Amino acid sequence: AADEPLDVPIPTLGWERLRRAIAEHLRTMRAVVRSPEQVAVTAGGREGLGLLLGALGVRSVGVEEPGYPSLRAVIARAGTELVTLPTDRHGLITDLLPDSPPDVVLVTPSHQYPLGGSLPIDRRQALLEWADRHGVWVVEDDYDSELRYTSQPLPALTAMDERERVILLGTFAKTLSPALATGFLVLPGPLIDAVAAERAARGMPVSLVTQRAVGHYLNAGGLTRHTQRMRHLYRRRRALVVDSLAGLPGASVRPMDGGLHAVVDCGGTELTESELLARLESAGVLVTGLSAYWSAVDSPPGLVFGFGGVGDEALRHGLEVIADVLGD
Repeated sequence: AADEPLDVPIPTLGWERLRRAIAEHLRTMRAVVRSPEQVAVTAGGREGLGLLLGALGVRSVGVEEPGYPSLRAVIARAGTELVTLPTDRHGLITDLLPDSPPDVVLVTPSHQYPLGGSLPIDRRQALLEWADRHGVWVVEDDYDSELRYTSQPLPALTAMDERERVILLGTFAKTLSPALATGFLVLPGPLIDAVAAERAARGMPVSLVTQRAVGHYLNAGGLTRHTQRMRHLYRRRRALVVDSLAGLPGASVRPMDGGLHAVVDCGGTELTESELLARLESAGVLVTGLSAYWSAVDSPPGLVFGFGGVGDEALRHGLEVIADVLGD
């Protein structure tokens, strides 16, 4: 990629061949059929969301409760009102969507973060009908959608969208590496010009070399092969997490159908969440408290930790420490 000529202008929404490669990848892996002209290259999920909010000029955004703190921070820094929307083990509770809705709703239908639910088909349809009825834009954060262990990846919500209300927000941070700082938006036709104007004002944050490299990699089938290998690796690590933390008094691992993190409910332990975190940290193991993903202070106690970015031996040691602390 670096050997190709660099004295060429980058189109406003990204290198054409990368946009075509992303569109083809989404067609084969996520059942999303969109033209390359609807794809915008971004520097990842947070940058893509910030670009979109700037283009839309919205006043309020609905987010799942609990939800991903980094994306919430983007919304807050944009001066946009946050509206929390309740979830359960299946994801967003569409029966409780407000009659006076926010301008945009940010959802993770394929793999709710952090609780891991997958939005059923009837709720997906209800969400699309609600969004169309109220004129709400739905941003689908396709988080960890391809890293499933119990079944094939589910079609994206965008694949069901016939009303042009859904914007797909994607990143290669999890499947490849956050060091690439490369992601994408898939836009409804009516939003292409507005996002292009916002991108022209902000500039393109992803270098042409990186865009070419990722485009070549996708076209060569590298991401598909890599994802298949990673499913085998992470399926084994997932089993190690479940087996290592099984049978603990007062604690249980939430079901993990996909993704790279585990959630441990600790409601039956005698220690508070902050006490658990302090004991683990003193033993050299850093995890996140489940309360960090809730806006409410009365969130259930629990632990959240990733198992994708460490080696097998480090993971085994960490799980042993967690089991000792929880079982003490």
